[in-house]
Amino acid sequence: MFDCDTKEDTLKAIKDFVDENPEDDYYIGNGWTVTAFENGPTRQMLDQICDHKPIVLMSEDGHGRWGNTKALELAGITADTESELQGEIVLDKDGEPTGYFKEWIGFLLDKAVPEAYSVEGMKESMEEEQKEFLSNGITSVFEPVMERPDTVRKAYEELDAEGRLKIRFQTGYFCNQRKSYKKQLEKFYDQSTSYNGTKYRNDFVKIMVDGVVEGQTAYLFDEYSNKPGYYGLANWTQEELNDICQIAKKMGFQIHMHAIGDAALDMALTALENAENTRPEHGWLGEFEEFRPAITHLQLVRPEDVKRMKKLGVTAAANPYWFFKEAGYYEEVEEKVLGERAKKEYPMKMFFDGGLNVTGASDYPVTLPVVPLAGMEIAVNRKFPVTAEETLLNLEEKVTLEQMLYAFTINGAYQMGVESTFGSLEPGKEADFIITDRDLRTVPDHQYSEVHVLETYIHGQCVYQMGNDSRGSLEHSELL
Repeated sequence: MFDCDTKEDTLKAIKDFVDENPEDDYYIGNGWTVTAFENGPTRQMLDQICDHKPIVLMSEDGHGRWGNTKALELAGITADTESELQGEIVLDKDGEPTGYFKEWIGFLLDKAVPEAYSVEGMKESMEEEQKEFLSNGITSVFEPVMERPDTVRKAYEELDAEGRLKIRFQTGYFCNQRKSYKKQLEKFYDQSTSYNGTKYRNDFVKIMVDGVVEGQTAYLFDEYSNKPGYYGLANWTQEELNDICQIAKKMGFQIHMHAIGDAALDMALTALENAENTRPEHGWLGEFEEFRPAITHLQLVRPEDVKRMKKLGVTAAANPYWFFKEAGYYEEVEEKVLGERAKKEYPMKMFFDGGLNVTGASDYPVTLPVVPLAGMEIAVNRKFPVTAEETLLNLEEKVTLEQMLYAFTINGAYQMGVESTFGSLEPGKEADFIITDRDLRTVPDHQYSEVHVLETYIHGQCVYQMGNDSRGSLEHSELL
């Protein structure tokens, strides 16, 4: 569904899959976009495709769920359902669930398809993803959110113990339970300290401060342009967020926060400032020797908050893959709900100029495929590859190739706490590097995405090699 821009295309894709897989007991999927539905998707739309088996679908940005009536029944969801998970069960004019869920409360729908998420299934998916990552020159991965932490963590640990991880993976626990976040953090700590692997670490806590602009759940200082008096949603109170940061730091966790709106960024920084003097009781987890918080997305940022980020040592985990005006989406969503603010969204140069550690985040699987060279091209040009000039966004925030090379290498290693071992080619460090078919320094900046990774090396060993045709497709590649 990632390529479906309209309601009709989305429903056709779902129907085609259901028709082609009549023997399945349930249907799960990912990739629908809320902007394809004028008033949001409904369970009745899915009921017309299949009303006797559960259908559970995640939105392309991960901030929405959509289910049919059967899924709601199996999950026990009604108009009176209460949960400590933040978000909204959208109701129709009669007060009944529409089947559309905003933010975390949509996880309740997963109860309708519990057997869909097995450890073995996760392992198979992870190995396939690893192949794609290596083919794009990725040697280390930071995954801040484990939505099903018990299953995902066990899958990573088993793959690591079995020697099947070539890439180093670092993950974070998703703290999302408002009433019992203390118990949740205690569980995370016990799990994190119970495993000491070679290629897998779990030493971050992920906190979603707000939602997203397209769902109008991003938390803003100024009202939404299309909703007078409405400022979006904060997933926590300031007091709760302060408490979580203090507890996580005492346990030795690093903290990674999602902040889309400028008011959400202010809340995140206030919580970090409140916990500035907090120290871990038993040392930092993993390989960290100090506290290195990160804040990602940063769609709307006040200049004065960059100074606060610098003082706190916050990494700006920006998303260069999003630094352009997506046709239709920009006008119908971002410009519509943000007004003039949309012209200044997604800064990047501001962070470098402010002396921050800046990294290039993909938000995978929201961004597909994950190609760092394409991310570099977009950040340097502020437009999508091979597109017209009308996709240009906020040109004042253009950065250089050198800055993006740092963002995708040594700066990322610093965020992950391993810059003394990885992230640059120096004596005594691990030899992680790639060989490309062209020198990026001589390639026009609008052609970075056309450069191919010929070989990927980890620990000095070649773990990926493209086929004999150096300009061929990845279909001819080989994993070693």
